[in-house]
Amino acid sequence: MQKRHINRLKYFQEQSYTTEKYVIPFIEKITPISNITSVLEIGCGEGGNMKPFLDAACKVTGVDLSKEKIENAHKFFKDHRNISNLKLICENIYNTDNIGKFDLIITRDVLKHIHNQEKFLNYVKKFLNPNGEFFVGFPHGKAPLGGTNKCAKANFYRNFHTSISYPPLFIN
Repeated sequence: MQKRHINRLKYFQEQSYTTEKYVIPFIEKITPISNITSVLEIGCGEGGNMKPFLDAACKVTGVDLSKEKIENAHKFFKDHRNISNLKLICENIYNTDNIGKFDLIITRDVLKHIHNQEKFLNYVKKFLNPNGEFFVGFPHGKAPLGGTNKCAKANFYRNFHTSISYPPLFIN
């Protein structure tokens, strides 16, 4: 475990930075992000990946199993100007049938932690709006399609996108 994994605020800030600078520009090549975009992050932790979406006034929902991480997210976002657009859920994703439909679903570096991934990929379809997109970020060198930016139109999942377009960045 690296120091950045222990200092949760620092990790939150790193995630926010890489999402703002690399993930959102990648996603915007596929679909626009605006204040009418609804975003679901599965495995949101403290919400660092969600912050740039919330900054853009998107409607953002985060789901995570860890009570401690969700509590930290509440602390980190408590004074955010768009706090009314944020919903945080401490729950197993498989127990969240009624959380709504979203324009964008993201997971970053968490797919390996989700049990029964074959079920997961089909399960999350019900949360996606008809023209919605699903972005899955993998750590560098772990992408299923190689080490470069990829956009996969998988047979089993329409609009399933993968990317490792962001370099590992560390904010001091």
